[in-house]
This record gives sequence, C-alpha cells and structure tokens, in this order.
Amino acid sequence: MVAYKRNIWNRFPLFKLLIPFIAGIIAGIHELIPIDAHVSAIISLILLFFLLGSTSLNQYSLRWVFGTFAMSLLFFVGYTLVNIQDKAISDSPLLQYDQKHNWLVETRSIPEEKENSYMVVVEVLGTDSFTIDPEKTNLYIEKDSSLIKKIDYGNRLIVHAHWQRPSLPTNPEQFNYRQYLERNGITHHAYVQADYLEVIHGYENADLRGFIFRLRENLLQNLKAHGFSGDEFSLASAILLGKDNTMDPRLRSGFSTAGAMHILCVSGLHVGVIFLILDQLLRFLNKRKKGPWIKAVVLILMIWFYAALTGLEPSVLRASTMVSFVIIGRAIKRPTSVYNSLSASAFLLLIINPLIITQIGFQLSYLAVLAIVSFQPLLYKLWFPRNKILDNIWGITTVSIAAQMGTFPLAIYYFHIFPVYFLITNLIVIPLSSFIIYTGFLFFITVPVQPLAFVFGKVLYGLLWFLKKSVFVIEALPSASLNFLGLNPEQVIVIYLIFILLFVWFSMANRRALITAFGFAFILSLMAFDKSTQNIIQQELVFYDAGRGLAIEAVNSNEHVVLIDTTIKKDKQFAAYNMQEYWVSKGLKKPEIFVINEISHLKRDYLRFDKGALVWNDKLFYILDKADKALEYPVNYLVVHHHKALPKQVHSDPFPQNILLTGKVPPWNIQKWKTFGKEQNISVHELNQNAFVMNTNQENR
Repeated sequence: MVAYKRNIWNRFPLFKLLIPFIAGIIAGIHELIPIDAHVSAIISLILLFFLLGSTSLNQYSLRWVFGTFAMSLLFFVGYTLVNIQDKAISDSPLLQYDQKHNWLVETRSIPEEKENSYMVVVEVLGTDSFTIDPEKTNLYIEKDSSLIKKIDYGNRLIVHAHWQRPSLPTNPEQFNYRQYLERNGITHHAYVQADYLEVIHGYENADLRGFIFRLRENLLQNLKAHGFSGDEFSLASAILLGKDNTMDPRLRSGFSTAGAMHILCVSGLHVGVIFLILDQLLRFLNKRKKGPWIKAVVLILMIWFYAALTGLEPSVLRASTMVSFVIIGRAIKRPTSVYNSLSASAFLLLIINPLIITQIGFQLSYLAVLAIVSFQPLLYKLWFPRNKILDNIWGITTVSIAAQMGTFPLAIYYFHIFPVYFLITNLIVIPLSSFIIYTGFLFFITVPVQPLAFVFGKVLYGLLWFLKKSVFVIEALPSASLNFLGLNPEQVIVIYLIFILLFVWFSMANRRALITAFGFAFILSLMAFDKSTQNIIQQELVFYDAGRGLAIEAVNSNEHVVLIDTTIKKDKQFAAYNMQEYWVSKGLKKPEIFVINEISHLKRDYLRFDKGALVWNDKLFYILDKADKALEYPVNYLVVHHHKALPKQVHSDPFPQNILLTGKVPPWNIQKWKTFGKEQNISVHELNQNAFVMNTNQENR
C-alpha cells in the first residue's frame, strides 16, 4: 500500500503534466498574471532552454528542481497559447470597418433555419480592393430569400454588409453571448437582405469537410425518405449524426428534466458503440501477419471519419482521441492507462485550441469519464450480484452514479437543474440508445438495398418512439427535477475537492483524506449558510434592458415580483435569456408576474404600484407611457416609455432628477433627453445600454 501511494503520480505522468498546463490556460483566460503573450512566450523559452541545457538537474537529489521548472514551463505555455488567441481577436481587421462594404465570403457550414432568418458560418476573405486573413463569422440571411436553396458548403458569396461584434450582456448575471462566440472562434456577425447577396456561380470549395457536410445532409434526407419526421427525425439526427438544431424545445426540455440530455450529444457512448461494431467487422484481420496494424489504421480512420460526420464536437473529439490511443496500444500489445489516454487527448485538443476548455461539453465529458473510471469500480465492488441480469443492472447503476457524481456540480452551476430520477432514466436510455446506434448504423449501410433499409428503418423508428415516450413518462413523475438550484464557483471547487479526497480514502484507506474531506464539507456548509443569510437581507429593484418592452423586478429577501408590459408578455423566451440567471444568483424561485397594462393596483410590503406610479424603498418611480401626460406629484425617477415623449412635454415642478429611457425611445429622441439632462444637471440612463439596478446600499451598481 505504501509503494502504491508513493508511486501513484509516476503511474500517470501525462495526468500529472496536464495539471499545470490547464492551470496556465485558466490563468490566461482570467488574466490572473499582468503579462502579455510576448513576455509569457519569452519566459517559456527561457525555461525550455534551461531544462534542455542543465544536465546537473538529472541527478536524483535535484529531481524536484527539474519537476518545478517543467511544471512552470507547461504553465507558461498554456498561458501563452491563450494570450495568442486573445490577441488574434483584438487584432481582427473587421474592427476597422464601421460601414457597409461588398465583402467576399466563403461558407463554412450549411445554412440552418432560425426563427427569423437563416444562419450560415462564413469566412470573410476581403473586398474587391483588398484581402484579409480568413476570419470566421456568422452571417444571417433574410428568411424569405429564394437564394438560400442555392447556398451550400464551400460557396463564395458577395454580401453587402456591416460586420458587428455581438453585444455585451446588459442585464445582471446575463449570459455573455459575445464571449461564448469568441471562445468558439467567431468574432463578428452581420445580417444581409436577399437583394444584397450574390452567389458566385462556378466556384465551390470541394474539400473533405464539404464532402462530410454533404454526406451528413444526404443521410438526413435518407431518414426523411423513409418516413422519419417530427420528434423521431430530430432524435435520429441528434443521436446518430450530432445535429440537434431541429429539436423542439418541448422535447429538449423533457430530456433535460429526465436526465437524458447526454444521449442527445454524440459522446463516448456513441464512439464506443461504433468502435465495437467496426472491431467485430474487421476481426478477420487479426489472423493476418500485419493484420492488427492494418486493422488499427482502418479503425482510427473510421472513428475520426465518424467524428467529423457528427460535427467534431468536443465530446466526440475527446472520445475519438482516447479510443485512438487505446487502438494504438492494443496494436503494439501495450495496455494504456485510461488516465494517460484521457490526458493525452486533452493535451492534443488544448494545444490546438486552448479555449475549448471553456466549453461546457468539454468540461462535462471529461469529468464524467474521470468519475466513471475512478468511482465506478469502487462502487461496483460494494455488491456482487450472482444473477447476470442483476449484475448488468448494477453495472449500469454504478456507471450512472459515478457519472452523476462527476457532472452534477457543474451541471447545477450551468443549468440549475438536478434530475431526481436519473438512475431510472439511465437504466432505460443507455441500453436503448446502444440499440438505436446499432440499428441506425445498419439502416445507413443498407440504404442501397431498399427491403433491408425498410426493415431497419421501421425498427429504428420504433426504438426512437419508445425512447421519447419513456423520457416523457419519467418527466411526468412527481418532482422529476429540482429547479432553480445554484452553486458559485467556489462551492463547485470545494465539492470536487471532497470527491477527490473520498476517492483517495476509498482507494488507499487514507484516514487523513477522510478527515480533510469532512473539513471541506464543513466549509461547504458555512458557504451555504453565508449565502442563505445574504439572501434573507437582500433588497433590490431592477429595470431590465427589455428592448422595446418594459420589465421591472423587485426583490425582497426570498420573494420577488416582476412587472412587464404586453410586449414582454408575448416574448416567451425573455425570462429564460434575461432573468433566470439573476434569480438563481439571488436564491429565488419563480416570481409573481403581473402585466402592467392589465392591472391598476398592486400592494406588497416592499412594493406598491398604482396607475403607473411605483413606490420602492421610499423612492417614487413614474412610468411615462403617453407623450404629454402631466405628473400630478413630485417623483424621484421618471421612466420614459413612449417613442414621442420629449422633455418639454413633461409638466412637473420640480422636474425629476433621474430619467430612465426604455428601448421604445428612438435614438433621435434619446439624444434630446441627454442634451436636456446635461443642461439641467439631470441623470439620464439608457436601459438599452445597461439595466438599472438599485439596492438599499447603492444605486445603479
């Protein structure tokens, strides 16, 4: 046991080296060190030359010095890679052009239908007078455009457009969509009407990626040709080909509530099943002299072809890389540690794109696999069923528990939901999804033989229908999910530290690890207590950036009221995109929602509303929703919510000293209000630039 403890790091060298590399990437993302890419690159080179040229560090007594310098080198390499990515974004040539131009672009995806437009990823190549280094952007095309049928992957287009960076979040705790796109390599977007777009005929970039895109579209058309439609088509597209943009929100919500979202993302399960199928089909090569090597090459090529076919998502990249290492290890008859395989795949992906670590799928997939390989064997040893069926059920159960342990802290942090019946769900969907992948594979390869394709198509459709119904049954169970859960980053880190210590205790019988785990559990409880205490005393009022609408929220302890107008009432997604993250951060559940246009009076201990006048914390707000409405009494804040209302039309003495302008006020009118505010020394706040937040201690924080 002692020798095991002493040499555990030496058994997983890549895992040990991965830690400082990831630490450097995280430090670069959060700018924890005030140095730029040039300085960090110079430091990395100095450390590298020192390690290569210092032979004295090879002595056993100085191995810790060598290790320290090696770890430092990996840290600064990770930091440098992130800085290089950030510099590429900040030096984007598109930032120099704030007017419309005729741009030459090349499509890098197949157009996807959105609610009000079509979206296609393009690379901007330049204009008719100059070229730039290709830069990936999103292009939104007019929904009624007849040109959309002519646009395919690899087309070159002329678009008269103005490239803009996505907006920064304007509401409290709102999702940072600009940051999300930049970390996925997309810096700008633009909208173009049909009359300002031209397809350059006779040009098509016929590269491998384009071939794969068209093959996937062809496979999707085969599904439609064999009667797949609606939910069954969406499920087949997502599970088999990694294309989930056609999925109905109701279906996606059902899978999320039941704890089956991982089935809809092509991941290790899918790659593993494909590997097993191909491994069996190619087993005849095992008897040939060089058969194992030929088989290894074919398997790796086919696995990566499938990864490309499903969109090269982070989860499938990780799984394909890890399986590739396993295949190579088997070909050279050397078993590979799962930890080293995972670490090698992570190294490779992070070197190519260090910002991939910020993607939720990347984080969850690695944590799930780490938890499974670490905890599942320990959990499985707790019981040894003699019955084979019970043994299989127990095996799936322990895998589900281990995966949930690895992912639930991050899942709660990102999605604020915990599926209560995840064990029941996985007992059904894991075997079922395996059958779906097997049947889908057989369907696609037998498409040329119509009778066989018909049979496999019907079986596949039935399996997908049963999967959907099973998920909906579980979703309908009482308290199927716990919603509006919240964890902050510090709590997430502490929970994972507890799991690591429990693993050390289970696997090494280390009592100190168990005692330390209890210590961290106590710290976690103190953090939860502190958060609940802060929630009890909180009082805030928020005027949201609601576009042309109006949305107001008053928070008092664990209660909150939301006032909206009819514009926001019609927008079913407004709360999900603009409010829910704020609710979770404040420990709030669903609010009371009232439509301003439909009520005349509202009274709570912390809020009063009466015909456009709102009183909160002894502050009086008045909503001006008519151009020439007179104020009958002095107010502290005037909320202008009419497109024609001007300062001279407001009859009030004294004049309000604080003005809030909603998105309904047009730019020309906003300028008049700002000029008036400057002349009269009055504060003017534009809600379409930033939400207005007040609490008992400060205003507009």
